[in-house]
Amino acid sequence: MLLGVLSHPLSMLTGYSGSGMPGGWTRFPGMDGCALAPVEGANLRVVLGYADSYPAATAMRERARAAGLHGVEANQDGCGRLRVYVDDVPTTEAARTLLGRARSAGMKPTVERDPDG
Repeated sequence: MLLGVLSHPLSMLTGYSGSGMPGGWTRFPGMDGCALAPVEGANLRVVLGYADSYPAATAMRERARAAGLHGVEANQDGCGRLRVYVDDVPTTEAARTLLGRARSAGMKPTVERDPDG
């Protein structure tokens, strides 16, 4: 009796593949799952970098603004990191301009798809 009562919750918790049921430990996206690849026709996000603390993110944001980048934000990315970025970049050409300015300020920017834009 006890085996029957415990087998279902334990199989759900461990995600026993033989049961055919969903479950298991919560799966969090890896770092690759936090950055979406750019898609033609979708708004872009230029990520200027990641910081380990809010003071470091604020300093990076201010450095970007001093380099002439506008609309720079610093927020958590959903994967436990602090991302410094410019959102809602409408075209690849606009992203290239931002990339050049960021590189001239000593940053190593990347381009991602803006998931909400």
